[in-house]
This record gives sequence, structure tokens and C-alpha cells, in this order.
Amino acid sequence: MAGQDPYPGVAQVQDTMTSQALRFIWDRIANISRLVKTPAIGTINPDQKPPLGPRDVGSRFFATDYNREYIWTGLRWDDSPSAPTRFQLVFFVSNPEPPIGWAPCDGRVLPRSTSQGTTLLFTLPVIPDYAGQKAYMRL
Repeated sequence: MAGQDPYPGVAQVQDTMTSQALRFIWDRIANISRLVKTPAIGTINPDQKPPLGPRDVGSRFFATDYNREYIWTGLRWDDSPSAPTRFQLVFFVSNPEPPIGWAPCDGRVLPRSTSQGTTLLFTLPVIPDYAGQKAYMRL
């Protein structure tokens, strides 16, 4: 929270070494709590990612519109190591309800996710249906 002391009570400690040790411990607690916290949830198109700063390293964001998780580096959002590969092609049975983050390969221009948690326009390839199955690409 803005204006909140990141080191509660440390200002009252007179010993410099103890004060430094307490700041170090508070930083480690903050890093661990960010790793185990539930990620923020929203969309990247429109952008609903929370505004973060350098002290928020490790915070996570789950993009519901692309079914992807991002991690804050301190400067920008990056794909989570467990994020699925973009541009995978899969054939689903004809006219399925496509999973979130997949689009039919029908030549449309759609926004796709990027590894930094933004979107870029992308032209999907045209792949004809095959034996009652339709090609989809992960965006």
C-alpha cells in the first residue's frame, strides 16, 4: 500500500546492524509472501494488470482472456515458466467450444498475447477442416 512503512518498527531500533538485519528479514518475508500469494486475475486486452514497482518482484498475474500466467520482474511482466507455448496447432472436432486462448485458423486478424503481457495483432493462417476437425492455434 502506498505510504505504508515497508519495515514496521525498524525505525525505532537504534543499533545499525540490528536495523539492517531486520530490513533484510522483512525483504525476505515480502519475497516469500509474493511467491505464495494468489495471483492477481484479469485480462490483458483490455489491460487489467496491477501497477507494480521494483519491490514487487515475483508478483503474479493470471490473464483470463488468454489462459496464461505472467510474473513481474521488477521492470516488466514476463511469461511464467509454466506458460504454454504460443502458436501451437491442434485439430479439434468440428465446431467445438474453443478453449480460452485458442482461435480457429480461418485467416482472421486477432490480438494475440505476448511474452510481456501485452497484445499484438496477428493474422491467423488459413487451414482447411480435415476429416471433420478444425485447426486451432494457441494465441
